[in-house]
Amino acid sequence: MKPIHQQVILITGATDGIGKQTAIDLAVRGATVLLHGRSDERGKASMVDISSSIGNAKVKFYKADFS
Repeated sequence: MKPIHQQVILITGATDGIGKQTAIDLAVRGATVLLHGRSDERGKASMVDISSSIGNAKVKFYKADFS
């Protein structure tokens, strides 16, 4: 398995709760984290919150409704 700083990980439901906390934990470890959510507003806010609080610029948000 690649080291965490070389991995790209998609987290679904990353705008709140367990998904957001998982994204934070992985970003802190240096992974590139792709956040997924259904709301542009909440998703972008989560992305900015995570990136600015931990200093990891490798956090991106993607809006998608999988239903």
